[in-house]
Amino acid sequence: MGLAKHGIPTNGMISNLLRRMDLPAYERALSCWIHSCRVALEPCGELEAISIDGKTLRGSQGHEVPGVHLLSAFMAGVGLVLKQVSAGANKEDGGEITAASEVLIGLVLKGRVVTGDALFAQRKLCAAITEPGGEYLLAVKENQPKLLAEIEDVFRSPRAPFLSMKM
Repeated sequence: MGLAKHGIPTNGMISNLLRRMDLPAYERALSCWIHSCRVALEPCGELEAISIDGKTLRGSQGHEVPGVHLLSAFMAGVGLVLKQVSAGANKEDGGEITAASEVLIGLVLKGRVVTGDALFAQRKLCAAITEPGGEYLLAVKENQPKLLAEIEDVFRSPRAPFLSMKM
């Protein structure tokens, strides 16, 4: 980058560089780099976690401007955000439920478990995770009373547990 010749770049220079970047091309290149790093570390039989979660960027809300809301896919095993998409500034834009399907596109889900909060306990999203060979672990709360009741009934059942614990 020639930093030794010209010194450390100023905030303005970095700002100009970031505004001129082709962000989709940068995200694709970064995703390819991460994938190439992961190829050498094929899953060893244990599921690796990818967490999806949304956040509103701090300081992005003004009096008349809605905050910038992003949904991220984070992989703790590599300590990186694998992908990030806009979740819309408000519910009319689709929000996190709509963005969740988009954030999973292009990610390798086989051998991975996608985790998230109760908002993501949706049939279409769960199918998008399991079809390419992924698993999911999602919270279920009172926002889906029928699903919560069915899960509670499974654990109250007098039958033998469906999961065997090996020690």
